[in-house]
Formats: sequence, C-alpha cells, structure tokens
Amino acid sequence: MGMQALASRLSSIRGVSITTHSWKYPGAIVDDIKRLPKGETVVLIGYSLGANATTWISNAVRRPIALAVAYDPSIYSIIQPAGPNLRRLLLYHNNGGSKLGHARIPGKQVETVEVSEGHLPIKFNQRLHAKTIQAI
Repeated sequence: MGMQALASRLSSIRGVSITTHSWKYPGAIVDDIKRLPKGETVVLIGYSLGANATTWISNAVRRPIALAVAYDPSIYSIIQPAGPNLRRLLLYHNNGGSKLGHARIPGKQVETVEVSEGHLPIKFNQRLHAKTIQAI
C-alpha cells in the first residue's frame, strides 16, 4: 500500500508515466524497459525484495537508468552491485529492529540514507517519499 501511494503521487506529476510490477518477474520488467524509446528516462523504485530487483533489472537492460530507489532491500535475497549504466541509486537502509530488510547495495553511485524504523512501515515513510519525488 505504501508503494502504491507513492506511485499515485508520482502519477500526478506532469510528464511522469508510472507502471507497477511485481518483483517476482524481473524479466518481464526488463522486456518492458527494452521496448521503451531509446531517449525515455527510466526510474526504478522498489521496496524489500523489489528493492533488490532494482539492481537485477538495471544490470540486465544495458541502457541508461537515471535513478533507482531502494527502500530497505532484503538480506534474504541476492544483491547485485549498482552497474555502470545506473546513474544514481538512493538506498534507504534500515537499521531498525526488524529481521527483514537491512541489505546494502554496493556501488560508487549509491547514496545511502540511514533510517531506523520497522521494515513494514518504511514503505509509508512520507519523508522518504518526498525525497524520492525530489530526486525524480
């Protein structure tokens, strides 16, 4: 619900088109991105395992990705380094007490914002939503 609320806010911005996908099907997302016109700006946003998927997807498309935003990626799945085609990655790294999340994404273009709250509430964090919107 938190990511859907963010998507709704982003869709109200002039010139921004939003699509939503499940992290479970990164290949389908890669295919969708490959079908976009070459000059189209691409931004990836994900929460938990979807945050992990932002690196899988950006590394697979081999085209410029302007921004990825990773909300508390999971230590329970593969983390790939941010590739050279990814211009900027905002990592909202959670230091809270939850057993979920907590993963770090390596890469020189990674900007880490430390957060301390539960894994589930982080997707509703309005301060992080505002930071994401500003980055876009």
